[in-house]
Amino acid sequence: MDSGKSDGSPPLVVAPLTRRGKGGKLYKRPPAVEKQILEVMILEPDQVLERAQVPRGSPGYLREEVLVFMFQQYQQTGQAEAWNDMAQQLLKRCSAWLKKKLKNDKGIAPQVAGDVIEQTFTLMMETENRVADILQVSFLTYLSRRYKDAKKKEIRKLSPLRELVEPDGFDKDDKSSNFLKVSYTDILTIENHVVLRESLVAIRDQSHRDVYMLRHAFGMPIESKDPEKMTLAKLFDKSGRMIRYMLANAQSDIAAADKGDKNE
Repeated sequence: MDSGKSDGSPPLVVAPLTRRGKGGKLYKRPPAVEKQILEVMILEPDQVLERAQVPRGSPGYLREEVLVFMFQQYQQTGQAEAWNDMAQQLLKRCSAWLKKKLKNDKGIAPQVAGDVIEQTFTLMMETENRVADILQVSFLTYLSRRYKDAKKKEIRKLSPLRELVEPDGFDKDDKSSNFLKVSYTDILTIENHVVLRESLVAIRDQSHRDVYMLRHAFGMPIESKDPEKMTLAKLFDKSGRMIRYMLANAQSDIAAADKGDKNE
């Protein structure tokens, strides 16, 4: 592919990616990315920065994959100021993308955004074994995967079973639910806290307790037509029908315990 030079020197070429995907095929940049890389390779850093600031949808807009390429080029050549400029542009774009994704999840937004950005930039700076090649193929696809993983991890942290509602008889070494400690005293009133705790004591199955707690303490939906919304079905990797079955079993345990108390 020609760079447009007319001084008789060989045309510029972009070195191919060397990392292979799961199927064994080499990663390959989209043609549009290669074209833009050739356009900016001949520019001075301040000119690249000017292009990087062109708004999305406007003529001259540079794709994120191109900014990653230049970020790594500047890193390898020791151009610290230019490297920092590319990092700042990518950070702005990541932050804007995550802010839009997390607009309805303000309670976990800082943790999710921080996790995603940390993972992305850590990978981006890894140039030794080319593990970051994926970022030059589809940057937003990678960002989306990290976002979903980070959001799921934060949702799992919402379970208070290990700290606030761990009744007598719970197996403290049980790792089946894989939840971390967190306080939810701002979400439940004291009265509801006591009722929920008593209900959870009655539920015999750990996974049923977790589903019941997230449904009734945090109002997490069973299913949703919104692909971005976290649901019990997604979190536990179950069908909506199975989640309803688990909730019904939990409710049956609670009813049985309540009946037993009244008979005493």
